[in-house]
This record gives sequence, structure tokens and C-alpha cells, in this order.
Amino acid sequence: MQPAGQIAIEIDGLGPHWQDITQDQFSDHIQRQNHLIIDGWHVLRFTYKDVQERPRLCQQTIQQLVGRITGDSSGILKGMKVLDREIIRMAMDSTHPVTVQDVVVRFALGRRAAARHLKKLSEVDWLEPIGGPLRIHAYRIHPSRSHIQL
Repeated sequence: MQPAGQIAIEIDGLGPHWQDITQDQFSDHIQRQNHLIIDGWHVLRFTYKDVQERPRLCQQTIQQLVGRITGDSSGILKGMKVLDREIIRMAMDSTHPVTVQDVVVRFALGRRAAARHLKKLSEVDWLEPIGGPLRIHAYRIHPSRSHIQL
């Protein structure tokens, strides 16, 4: 349910592509990779020889990256419903408090279902409600959980 990670996979051979490259072309190649990383891409590079002769190693490397992007390495969210885990991830990754509308849009839920999930997560101290005494406007990660790295 997490948004798809942006993964760029490059396969390089030692053939003419690299042997006849100019310093300017090499610099452009490096800058292109830097811009991908700055734009949030995960860049994996393999040699053509590894793809041909060690495909399982390449596959395992890709699986490790996908696991890191989508997994809960701490295991702290184990046993939670997938949607609740993803709402917590969204709140942790967000630069602003999460609203019911944010959850509605991100997970294609109705307003009542989104509000119910947010309320439930606040009752178990994952989220902290923000708002006045009569109406909650948004939620943020509960202070007791803010140190957790997912």
C-alpha cells in the first residue's frame, strides 16, 4: 500500500560504451545519476557480466532494496492491520499533520472509515489528535513514538 518506490536499474558493460567515452560524457553520466538520487530514486547498478553469470545475486540485491523500501525493519508494527501500518508510515513520513482527507485520498477510503482508523490509532497512542476540545482537525505521531525509525 506504500507508494511505489522509484527504482532505476542500470546495467553496464565494458564494451565500447565505456571504452570510448569522453570525460564530458562521463561527467554527464555521473550528474544524471546524482539527479536521480536527489529526485528520490534508488539507483542500482549491475555489470552486464553479473546479469549474465550471477542473475540470482542481482535478484537478491533488488529484493533487498524493495524490502528496505517497504519493510518494517524494527518489527514494531508486526501484528497490525496493513492499513493501520500504512497510515502510521504516512504520518511518520509527512511534513505536516495528517488529516482525514489525507487518508481518504491516499488509501481510497470513505471519510468515516478514515476517521475511524485515525481515532483507533490515537486510542492506542500511535497518533496524537490535534484540535480543540470539540473537534479534531488532524493527527501527528504520538510523542512517545516519534523516536521510532521504520
